[in-house]
Amino acid sequence: MSTVNVQMVRVSAGCYRFWGSVAVIVAIFCSDVLNRPEPHPNDPRIANNLGYVFMVCDNLGRAQELLEIAAAEHEDKRDKALPIYYIGVAKAKKGQLESALVEFRSAYLCA
Repeated sequence: MSTVNVQMVRVSAGCYRFWGSVAVIVAIFCSDVLNRPEPHPNDPRIANNLGYVFMVCDNLGRAQELLEIAAAEHEDKRDKALPIYYIGVAKAKKGQLESALVEFRSAYLCA
């Protein structure tokens, strides 16, 4: 099985419980991005959306990495609010509740 197919199976299996048949589309997109030489997209909106996908699929480490990139690369303060909020959600899912609360407050102040 090729690397792309293995990644598709991994991502698809993790996402299927949330999105059903849409998981196939997500898996193809994720496997394409994962197999690029550059580990993250340059567009902060793509980093945010992909970080959200990884968060929903419970790959919280990769999600947080992409969301931090998205927050850092957005120029407008208001655009930083969503990735910062998602970082808080990822931290809460990891059980880091105090740290998650700090992120939620930070996102609120950006909005």
